[in-house]
Amino acid sequence: MNSGAAAASIAAFEKVPAGHVRYPEAQYYIGVIKAAELGASADSSDWDKQGTALYDVRAHFETALSSSGEKGALDLRDLTQLSLGRLAYQAKQYNRSIYHYNAVRRESPFLKEALFESAWALYRTGEFNRSLGILHPLGSAYLEGRDFPELWVLRSLNYLKLCRFDEASQAAN
Repeated sequence: MNSGAAAASIAAFEKVPAGHVRYPEAQYYIGVIKAAELGASADSSDWDKQGTALYDVRAHFETALSSSGEKGALDLRDLTQLSLGRLAYQAKQYNRSIYHYNAVRRESPFLKEALFESAWALYRTGEFNRSLGILHPLGSAYLEGRDFPELWVLRSLNYLKLCRFDEASQAAN
């Protein structure tokens, strides 16, 4: 997969049988590979349209979720929810992306990314106060470990949309 041979990687992952313990993981990786091939071609109307590349990627991620079971590999489930959120965001399905970002467990190592990306989706839907509310804990000690310099950009954009110009200037600086 890392060597750039996407078709060969997909063919190898497709050989994992549906009942196998690694099947959800194989479906996740197929989704990741195919999502990388989507590029900017994701169209909102393709989300539910069978036969489209976007629908196909979504189907692999959803198969990974459903086949992993309720308590299956929790990190894999969180990564899959994060990937579905990113896919929905890419297709400009912002409310759907927020739903998937919110499905990432609070104790997940991927929570910080999910919160940050959810804040962007909320910004896109015009929910500037909610976006700011999600950004607030990202700077706390509880979620330390990954710095998001873009956090200050998003924070200042939200303040600008709310006509809070002094706070926007402080966040930008």
